[in-house]
This record gives sequence, structure tokens and C-alpha cells, in this order.
Amino acid sequence: MVYLADRFTMQNGTLPTYSPSLTPIHSPAASTLHTAIQEILPEANQSIFKTLSTTIYRSVQSDQTALKEEPQALDAIWVVLRSAGAQPASINQLERVHEAVKRIHHHYTTTLSAASRKFAKHQSERLHLWNQSAAADFEQCALSSRAGERHLDSSYSSLRSAASGRNETQSTPVQSAPPAFTPGWLRLRCSQLEIVRASGRSAADVAIDVLPILTDEAITDVGLQNDLFDAFAGDFDAVSEILAQRENIKKHAEAIMNDCDDAAQLASHGIHVDFSGRSDAPSSTNGSFALAGIQVTVRDKEVDALRHRQLREREKALKNGLFPSLTQHTDTNSVTTRELGGSSYLERQKAFPGIELASDSAIGTIDRVGLPKGSTREVGQGYEEIFVPPPPRKTSGSARLVEVSAAFLEDPELLDCMKGVTTLNRLQTAVFPSAFQSKENLLVCAPTGAGKTNVALLTIFREIVAKKRGTQPSFKVVYVAPMKALAAEVTEKFGRRLAPLGLRVREYTGDMSLTKREAMETHVLVTTPEKWDVVTRKSGSHLANTVTLLIVDEVHLLHDDRGAVLESIVARTLRLSETAHIQVRLVGLSATLPNYDDVAAFLKVNPGRGLFHFDSGYRPVPLSQAFIGITAGGASSSKDARRARENKMHEMAWKKVKDSLQRGHQAMIFVHSRKGTVKAAKEMMQRAVDDMCQNIFLGGDTETVSRELTIRKGVSIKGNPQSEQVLPSWAAKKISKSRSADIRELCSKGIGIHNAGLFRPDRQLVEQLFAEGVLRLLCCTATLAWGVNLPARTVVIMGTEVYNDQKGAFEQLGMLDVTQIFGRAGRPQFDTQGEGTIITHHEHLAKYVNMLTHAVPIESNLGSSASRLADHLNAEIVSGTVSTIGEGVLWLSYTYLSVRMPKNPLVYGSDWAEVGVDPGLYSRRATLIEQAANALDDARMCRYNPRGGTLTPTDLGRVSSHFYVSHKTIVAWNELLSNLPRTRAESDADWDVIYSSVIHAVSCATEFEQMRSRQEEEDELEKLKRKHCPLPLKATSETREGKVSILLQAFISRALIRMSDLSYIVQSATRLLRALFEICIRRGFTSFSVAALELARASELRIWPFQHPLWQFTYLNRKDKRYLLQPETIALLDEAGLNDILTLRKMSREELSEFVRAPQIIQTVQKAVAAIPILEIKDQKITLLTRTLTLVELCLIPDFRWIDVLHGSAETWWLWIEDYEENRVYHSQKVTLTKAQVASFSRQEDTDSHKYPKGLRIAVKVAVFDPPSPQYVVRVESDRWHTGSGSTAVLCF
Repeated sequence: MVYLADRFTMQNGTLPTYSPSLTPIHSPAASTLHTAIQEILPEANQSIFKTLSTTIYRSVQSDQTALKEEPQALDAIWVVLRSAGAQPASINQLERVHEAVKRIHHHYTTTLSAASRKFAKHQSERLHLWNQSAAADFEQCALSSRAGERHLDSSYSSLRSAASGRNETQSTPVQSAPPAFTPGWLRLRCSQLEIVRASGRSAADVAIDVLPILTDEAITDVGLQNDLFDAFAGDFDAVSEILAQRENIKKHAEAIMNDCDDAAQLASHGIHVDFSGRSDAPSSTNGSFALAGIQVTVRDKEVDALRHRQLREREKALKNGLFPSLTQHTDTNSVTTRELGGSSYLERQKAFPGIELASDSAIGTIDRVGLPKGSTREVGQGYEEIFVPPPPRKTSGSARLVEVSAAFLEDPELLDCMKGVTTLNRLQTAVFPSAFQSKENLLVCAPTGAGKTNVALLTIFREIVAKKRGTQPSFKVVYVAPMKALAAEVTEKFGRRLAPLGLRVREYTGDMSLTKREAMETHVLVTTPEKWDVVTRKSGSHLANTVTLLIVDEVHLLHDDRGAVLESIVARTLRLSETAHIQVRLVGLSATLPNYDDVAAFLKVNPGRGLFHFDSGYRPVPLSQAFIGITAGGASSSKDARRARENKMHEMAWKKVKDSLQRGHQAMIFVHSRKGTVKAAKEMMQRAVDDMCQNIFLGGDTETVSRELTIRKGVSIKGNPQSEQVLPSWAAKKISKSRSADIRELCSKGIGIHNAGLFRPDRQLVEQLFAEGVLRLLCCTATLAWGVNLPARTVVIMGTEVYNDQKGAFEQLGMLDVTQIFGRAGRPQFDTQGEGTIITHHEHLAKYVNMLTHAVPIESNLGSSASRLADHLNAEIVSGTVSTIGEGVLWLSYTYLSVRMPKNPLVYGSDWAEVGVDPGLYSRRATLIEQAANALDDARMCRYNPRGGTLTPTDLGRVSSHFYVSHKTIVAWNELLSNLPRTRAESDADWDVIYSSVIHAVSCATEFEQMRSRQEEEDELEKLKRKHCPLPLKATSETREGKVSILLQAFISRALIRMSDLSYIVQSATRLLRALFEICIRRGFTSFSVAALELARASELRIWPFQHPLWQFTYLNRKDKRYLLQPETIALLDEAGLNDILTLRKMSREELSEFVRAPQIIQTVQKAVAAIPILEIKDQKITLLTRTLTLVELCLIPDFRWIDVLHGSAETWWLWIEDYEENRVYHSQKVTLTKAQVASFSRQEDTDSHKYPKGLRIAVKVAVFDPPSPQYVVRVESDRWHTGSGSTAVLCF
């Protein structure tokens, strides 16, 4: 009937007819069907007939009697017609449609069965058939009409003759050449796939699935390669062969589709057509014979018996409600099935009559692997929902759990660190011998919440015990967490656990910097991949050399954009361990992975002793998952469509929340913006009011109340007493004191909101109320899932579009965030099950189902682009671990890229032929390293000698490595700096141009290449540009360069900015300005060096170089508010022209009182002025040694008051010597002074009669141009303080 449906046509409203190649439909039956449908649906068109006939065929193809006897077949017809808008006046109309279909079906099956019997008679002779064209003709004949049966006889006779003639001349079959491309080639090739054999799907179904993407001109070969790799479950040979035939497939797409239909038709009547892959396939004694690469099989009695048993099971499922009868249908907007898991794709299509699964359902793209058994799907008005039940929970069986007291019997001090824990759980018990009793590298793959963090704690205990027993002199643990929020959470947890032992646990991220001394004194450092990469990049890092245990959390993020950083730090650790003979233990913690053996090989884990993989059954609270795809509004981006999608999302979220709350549980809704938390909370409250259950959110005390019921105006009576939840008095008192109006309004009704925009006391209040059960619904952002452990029975992710400030665009919520949020579902002490729901647009539904139910092999991201590999190779060159191409290839062998590349070469630009010649792909690795080396050499980041293969770092490469500047940015800056003039800035206008050029160079960095200026931001950007941008722009606000420039200037001007891109821009711009300063000073650009350093300080202090130096004491980031000045005070001094630090230092309290009235403020001003670190230049002189070499001598004297809270342990300045005439820097260096040095450099008298200040004496030899300039300038600038104009001194011969 599928084939029948494809041949329906509508000709001027007349009856549907067959194409001439098929048996003509019995006209009375077709007429009856057409008339019956027209009665119900006057607007019937070709697609309705096609869908209807497809539906009936899939419902009854396995059993002809089902069509006549089962009332569920009526439902199948009705689903299709109802979806098209049909409204029958009576059941009789539907029955007439049913009767017409039965007659067509009977005529069709009678015709086909005759062809099948004829075919079965001939195949019993078991002859080898060699002629490819005759075989294709023979297969077509099996589907033709009665007239075609005569052609079947003649075709079969010719095949027998051909086979007999060949057998007479050659008794042994010979392998024939590969057949030419035919319409059946794609289906025949698909029949060889392992996924076809394993899943039970037909080759025709698989071919039909991939045909649309093969013929899509918009999909490139690279994109198609990835899609086919997923569809074929990693069969690389098939991907390569099909890609090679893509042009032929596109040319014959229609013929291929017809061929697949024909094969499906044969298969439905017991004839299986499969590709054997050999032209000499031996004949079968079980009713099969070879057919020039095609093996045709007819089911024997045993197979038929099995088929009938399956049919009977299916009938039982039908009767049990798989297709509820028409009279039992209560929801006219949904089609529900109870079983999705475990069936083949075709069976699932049978389960959804009238639904084109491959096109408008997520099931079509999910089915490659199969959903877990018990999964269900519901299609309703504006949504599709897929429910995945929790997996069966693993029981410990006969294995005994490890008791903590017995485990640490020899080390009782560790018991204080495990307070509240009596036994290890099943996972920790299994891992305990390897984690605590050995030094093996570990990889533990387990679901979120299974107890992996405590496994990490066991490995830390191992280090503590080893030091106590003297087997190692000391220990240092580095825990690499994927996010800063998670790093803070781990720091708090480990700090609390290890506090009884007196161990120091500190966070070491971009937000929490440590001095070298502090880092060395810390026992456990919790950091992020990028931070640890920066620390270990520097050659001779003493901190990296002291590490004995490296724990990498969420190691499955190797496939993420940041995965290359993980590869780099692990490879660097492994090489350090081998070359320096330092034993460093590696522990990887990960979610469940399909290719965990590859990750174990990368971490150098012994599979027999250190590899542990636990499936979702080991989750402490089993998790059921619901995936909802919103179809309301379609794919339109109009305002009405967006509103429709948003309204449906709120409706589905309320449905899940209400169900959970009515069962007495708590629920959490996760959204992705601060405003979204308030909006979602108010929307839930309004829907509760509409459903008359507004008190459902309160979980406090119970109170009996009697409400008055109004009968009519002026007349009311008391209602019956009812029990209602009320807010506890202590909670009401705390809520009333909140500074947030939204908190006061919503929390009093039982709904909490939580986001980073709230004051900390308000966030803590909400956390307390939810933990106490007073609030039963919490609307929050994803930061709550990372930083605070507040579980609930039900968790709902409402929407998956998240704004990425690094890319400047919206992107889909990542797997890490989803698993972390779902990890909050279910409270181990109270719940037996957690419930996680994700609501997304329908187009992303399949992605999230596959992401969370089917593990996809993770690939390396290191070689995803030449620039990315060049960045990490440059870091190794700078650190000194790679100095030749050979060492680069060796370094690459420590990465995850080297593990995966031979196993999946197509993803990495290689092929299987190369793997056959070079199994380890060593030559491919050498090619990658050479390409990266050439790219670095072109950017002047290293010097590559192709003859010797040597790699030498340059200053530019060192700056790039130390400041984490990408190779692409260096290339862009090289071009910009090459066009800069060397003229000296003389006026304020000249400096404005230079400042603008520096900011423009930063805004051109590829770190911002993903950022976009959106239309809705234009008004705000223009407003910021007018009011808060003192420097001219070199790009318009519509460009990303203009947007970055405006936001950076507005931030320095301390403007109120509500754009989410700001934090990433500021964080990146400060680092890039530092890098640009060092590049400019090494290239000798005097004015640009000064401007870059001043702007770097400006972005840190939020003070412009032309502002009063005391403005830096108004910024609240200062560590001690005792030195905080009010803007009004500085404005008075600025208006009086007192903007020079040295002038203010000379003024007495009485003089200052003329401008500043309050004595306390005068004292603060004097302390602040004295604290600004200035180095005076004394005794400077220059001596000409040769025509191109001079000797410069000088003395630097500290002239400030050292305050620990402001200056820390050391202060740094930049000193450089410049040619005033040429505007060129000849020498530069850093000068660092400690508190002790500053104290010792006080002014003292020498024993001679002359008085010399005691300070830091510097003597440097400087190469100069010939002839030398008559005048040079020594400049000293503070690295992080705005001192006004710095210190300068003139050098003359």
C-alpha cells in the first residue's frame, strides 16, 4: 500500500489512478474510497490519499485479517483524517472509508501473492545468477502486474540460460568486477551496514532516510560526511563509497526512491532483498539463491511461525491501548503511544499512523540507536513529548559496601574528614581499592550525582597517607573544574572536608588570583583548564613541578571547544612526568561515555585496574526524563510566532510543575536570563490563579480557615472550614525585610526567584526558604545548578537558547549544563525518583534526546583547525618542550588526537587507505605539525628551519603564549602595526588618535569574531557612544569592532550598561591590551606603548589616563574602604587645578582645608596621595662605548608610603629607554620591588662629603643607531597604578 500511495494522482478532481507500470486499481473500490473521503473531507488532496493509504498499509501489512476484524484500524484511518480537519457526521461515513480500503487491499494482495508464489517456485532450483541487468529486471518483475508475470517467466528463463552457460565454461565462481551504478546501488550498499543487521531495519528504510541529505545541495561533503557517520554508526567504508557516488545519487534520486519502494513492497510479502556483497555468493539450502550481488530470501515455515507469534503479541498490545478505540479517545489533540523503546524504525512508524516520522517527528532522527524500553511519545496541539523512564536501579547484590571505619582503620585521622558518612556507596566501593590503595591512574565514568567527587577525595587521602608514611616527601593536588562556579563549589566542599587535617584548599581562577607564595603553600588548588594552562605554559614553572595528583573533572568535555585545552594540560603533565622523572597521578572524572577506552588510553589508564564505567543505573536517585519539542508558531520568526512558542512553553512547564506540586513535591524551573526568572514566576502564579490553586506553592504551616461566600449583593454566608497552607511567621518576617520588591511579592506566595542580579542576602534568603520547604517552586538561572546544592523532585528547563557573550550570539544549551541541571532532580534522602524535563523548539528535540539517552563517541578538538593547533604548539615551543618537528610529533602522540585519529580518520582529514599504509598515522601527525609550524613562522611567532626541522621561539610567540592571545589575532595585529606611523604624539589630539588606534586594534582581535551587533542594541549603543565615549571610533556601531570599542570606553567611563556582552569584552580586552603593550614596546613603538599600558590600567581601574589620579580610590574594587574617596571630593580638587600628585604631597592640612572641609576626608586624601607608588630617577647618565653601543646608569628611588592592603607583597614598574627624535624604544625591562627593599631604600648620607640617595642602581648597555641621537629619555611607569605622568629623565651625552 506504500507503493500504492506513491502512485496516487489527482487529475482535475477525478479519481486517483495508478501509474501504467502497476496493476490497475479495481475501479469500483477506488471510486468508493474517493467518495467516502470526500464526504468527510471535501478539501481532500493528493497528500491526504497518500498519508491515508500509507497508514492503512502500515497498520495491516503484517496480517490481512486485522483490517477486517480489528476496530483499531478505524482509529488509524481516523487519526489521519482528523489531523487534516475532517469532521464526520456519523460513524457510518468512516466505515464506508474502511470498507473501500479493504476492497483495494484485497485486490492488491491477491495480485502480489501470485507473483510471490511464482517466484518461490523458481528459486528452489538454487542456481547462481550472474547477469546484473537481468537481475534488476527480474526484481522489478516481482512487483509488476499480472501482465508482468509473463515477463517474469521469460526473464527467469534468460537468467537460467545465462547461469547455465557460465557454469558449463567455469565450474568455480569467479569474483566479478564491481557493478556499475544502478538505481538499486544505494539500497544494496545500505544492506551491508552493521546498523541494518543489528537494528532489524530494512536497507530500503535506511536508504530513504539518507537520500534527502545526499541530494541537498546546501550540505557540503564535509557536513555530509559527519551526518552519514552518525547515521551509519561509524561505518567509514560505507561513508567513503557513498560520498564517491553522490553525483550519481543526485542524478537518479527519483529512480532510487522508486527502487526502495519496490524493495519495501517485496519485503512486506515475505521476500527479502539484501546485498550480499559478492557475485559468487553460494546458494542456500534454506530457500535462497545468489543474484549477482543480490541475495533474495523467501521466509520458510519457521520464519512465518515466528512472524505470526510477533503479530499476536502486537494484537495484544493493540487491545491493551496502543491505539485506543475511537469511543475511548478523550484528548482530541494528541496521539499517545505507551511503548517506543526496543522496536525497529518500521514498527515505530506503525505505532504512529498518519505521522510522517522522518519529516515532522523527532523519532525519525532518534531511531538510529533506539530509545530505552518503556519510552513513550505524545503528539499534542503545538508540541511533541518523548518520555524516557528511569533505568532499573542497580543493586549491590552480594557485594558488601565498604565501611568507612574499617577502610581508614590504619589512618584514623581521615575519619574526621568523613563525618556523616558511614559506608561508601556502590560506585565508591568498587573504585576504593584502585583509588585509595594504589597509585594507578584512574578514569571513572558515571552519571551526575553518583559520587564521583568523593572518589576524587579518596585519591587525595592517598596522597596524604603517602606523605605521612614517608613514601613521598610532599604532595600538591590540582583539581581542574570546567567552570568557575563549579570550582568555587568544590573549593568549599574540599575545604570543609580537609579542614580537620589543617590542609589549605584554595580557588585559583581568573577571579581568584594567588601570589606564587600562596600557591606554593596551598595543598589543594582548584582551578579551571585555561588558568592551569597559562600557569604551566611558562617554562620552569616550579608550581607545576610540585604537583603529584592532577584531577580532571568532566573530562568528557574533550569534544567541546575547550577540549583542546584539556588535551594540552594532560599532554604537558604526561611529558613532564616522563622527562623530569616526577610521578604525577592522573584521575579523570566523566559522565558516561561510549568510547571510554579511548579516553583511558589518553590518560594512560590501565584498563584492567584503573578504568571504571558505570551506567545510569548507578544514579542514587533514578531519573525519568521528558523531552518536549514546541511546534506552535512553526519555524517563523515573527512576533506572533515567538509569542505562540513562548506561551506553549509556559503551558507545558506549568503542566509539569502543577503535577509535581499536587503530589506534594518541590519543583524548579531553569531559565536563561535574570528577567526570565521573574517573568516565569509571575506566569506560573497567574496560571495557578486561573486554575484556582494559587496556594499550591506554599509549603509552610497548615491553618484552618472559613471563607465568606457572597450569595448576592449585600448577602454572604460563611463557608465550611478548610485547611490551607500559610506562610510561617518567621519566614514572613524575613521576606518583608528583603530589598527586592519581586522577592517580597513572590516569596510571600510560595514562589522563589534566584539569579546573580539579586543582592547576596536575598539569594541566601531564597535558598533557605526553599531548603526549609517554605517555597515549593523556584525559578532560577543555571548558576544555581553550579554553585548551590538545592535539589528538588522535579526540574524543568524552559527553553534552550542561551546567549554566549564570548560568541556574541545565541546558542543551544550545552550537554554539561543540561546534565548539571538534571543532576539537581531528586533528593537522595527523600525521593525515590527524580523528574527532569527539557522544553525546547521542535527542531532541537532530537538533539537533546540523543544527547541524554544515547552516548555519542567524543572526538578530539585539537586538530579541528590549523590555527588552534598552532596556538597549542606555540605554547610548547615557548615552554621549551618542543624545539624540532620530531619533538612536535612526539608531543602530539600524548594527545587525545593521536588516540582518535587512527580510529576515525575521516573526521581528521585522512582516510582509511592512509591508515592501511600507516596504522599510527605518524606521517599525518608530521604533516599537521609542519603546517602549524609554517603558520607560526608566517606570523613571526617562531622561526622554523625546514632543512633542520628546528623551531625557535620569538618575542611575539612568547607574548601570545603568556597572554593567551590566539594565532589569528597576532596575524591581524601584525598587519595593523605594520601600517602605524612612528610620529611622536605632541598634542592632546595626537594622543586621542593613538588611543583610538589601540582600542581599535583590540576590537579587531579574533577573540571577538563571533560577536555581533544586533538591531535591538543600536539605540543603546548610540546612547553610550554620545555620552560615555571620549575617544573617536574607527568603526560604526553596527560592526563588531564598533560595538567592542563603545562598550569598552563606556565601561572605563563607569556608565551603567545592561548588555550581556560586557563582562566578556572587559575580561578579554584587559588581557589583550597587556599583550598589545608588550608587543609594541618590543617593536619600539614609544607612543603606542604608553597608550596601550595606560589603557590596560584604565580598564582595570575604570579611570581614563587624563583623569585625576585620585579617581582610582573611588573604585569599589579597592581592598580596604578606609582609603575610599567620594567623587565629590576629587571633583573639588580637580576644579581647583590640584591634579598633580607631587603638588598635593607638598600641601599641608591647612592648605587642603580650603578645598576639603571635613578633617577626616583631608586625612584620607593625604594617605591616598602618599600611597601612589612613584619611582624617582636620580643620577642618570649615558656613556658612548662605541658608535652603536652606549652604557646607561641610573638610580631608582621609591617615593611613596607602603600600605600592605593596597600594595600587597610587591610592586612592579616598567622602565624603558627611548630615542626622543626617532620615537623608538631601544631597551625595556620590568622592575619589581618588595616592601623590604622599599624600606631599605630610604635617604641616607654616604661617608663622602657628597650626598647620594640610596636606591636601586641600574646599569644597562643599549644598542643605538649610528649616528646616535643627541638626546635619549628614560621613562618609568607603574604597571598597575595611574600616577599621572609617570617619571621621566633626559639623557644627554
